[in-house]
Amino acid sequence: MRISLSEWQCPQLAGTHLHYGYLYDFSGQPWRTQFRVRQIANDYYRNRPDGVAGNTVPQAHARPPQRQALVVSAPRNSATRLYIQAARLNGRPLDVPVVTYAQIEAGGALEFDMAPVASKWAPDWRGAPLLPVFPP
Repeated sequence: MRISLSEWQCPQLAGTHLHYGYLYDFSGQPWRTQFRVRQIANDYYRNRPDGVAGNTVPQAHARPPQRQALVVSAPRNSATRLYIQAARLNGRPLDVPVVTYAQIEAGGALEFDMAPVASKWAPDWRGAPLLPVFPP
């Protein structure tokens, strides 16, 4: 089934629809989140003047002000390898589809193992309180 997000879009909210795909995480179906987010990224974002540049990089760096960088990598990521099989944060297994702001601030490495088939990675997470996710 293919979803259409255009009926929910308006010029004032352009780019805000990406979060819809993440709602599956809250129902214990992270493989559906992975599929939908990839679908949304492919359908609505492009590496050209009318899109968001750099959508296909296998590694990204996030550096909050005055903090160490968090290096996010998925070396085997591709158009067909879109499903997370395992994730590690600073070498330790990450069994939830969430990284808190405090973890981002601490820096380090977030690594994803990707494959072409859906897995049962992180199905038990149900949006348990992880507050504070964002600083006050």
